[in-house]
Amino acid sequence: MAVVASLAVAVPALALPAGAEGESDSAFFSARAFASPIGVEFYDAGAPVIPGEVLYASVAVTKAAVDSVGNSAGFAAGPYLGDNVPALMGAFNAIGPFGAILPPYPFMVQSQYPGAPKAVQDSGPRHLAANSDDNGSDADAHVGLARGNPGLVSVSSTSKAVHDPATGASTATADGSVVGFSVGPTLTIGQIISHADVSAKPGEPLARHTSLSIGSLTVMGTLVGLTDKGLAPVPGTPKTADLNSLTKQLSAAGISLGLLPGEDSATGTDSAALVVGIVRDVPGGQMRVRIILGRVQARVDTGPAQS
Repeated sequence: MAVVASLAVAVPALALPAGAEGESDSAFFSARAFASPIGVEFYDAGAPVIPGEVLYASVAVTKAAVDSVGNSAGFAAGPYLGDNVPALMGAFNAIGPFGAILPPYPFMVQSQYPGAPKAVQDSGPRHLAANSDDNGSDADAHVGLARGNPGLVSVSSTSKAVHDPATGASTATADGSVVGFSVGPTLTIGQIISHADVSAKPGEPLARHTSLSIGSLTVMGTLVGLTDKGLAPVPGTPKTADLNSLTKQLSAAGISLGLLPGEDSATGTDSAALVVGIVRDVPGGQMRVRIILGRVQARVDTGPAQS
């Protein structure tokens, strides 16, 4: 079964004023891509210190950016516990009277041009890479085989931001892939593939496209499909399948399914995503986990030269 959400929208971009030769090279541009194929929001009503949201994590995340003021950077991490964790580790080291106390956050790589054009980390099933030059950056993260409940076979994330000085075109591209996601025997998803890209050239419209493809989805071992209204039959669904009963069984197991629509902004687009909610009773309340599968983002902003 595949659910595909795609859109291609053109909106006016800021045009360059007619001017001297080479003005396209000095025009303002900013291209950014971000991919987090599995984002996990963790809540715990019984948390003793900070009730509510406790953690946002990603199994594999990539970022890439390039702009007209000389920034070109790539970033890849997996697993990643949000921007606050590396920042807090760095801040803690900064206040230490005898220098660094904590090691750097170990599961990430960064590239930047100039200075650090390439970074790679390979450790078992994890591959992280980032590359940067004066005209763009790209990043790749792949994490394989995470056992547990939920579990997955592999996650891949790629981001790329490029500027072509010859034409003035800027492009941001983000892709994500999730293979073999499961919540015990209750829910399995064969594959999720997501994509977002945005491109712009001064004086021409912004072009963007995004898509989400969901492969085979089974509930209690029964092949089903998913729409914005809930479970639905697909080719291969048994004629005797009771979708209302399967929905109730999911709910009884503390699991919910939903589609998160794609979102557009003036400068970019976010892909649609599949949302899996998990609720578990814990001492003092409930633990809630919201897993967002497939969301990737792309942004491009252009305009006249900035003073």
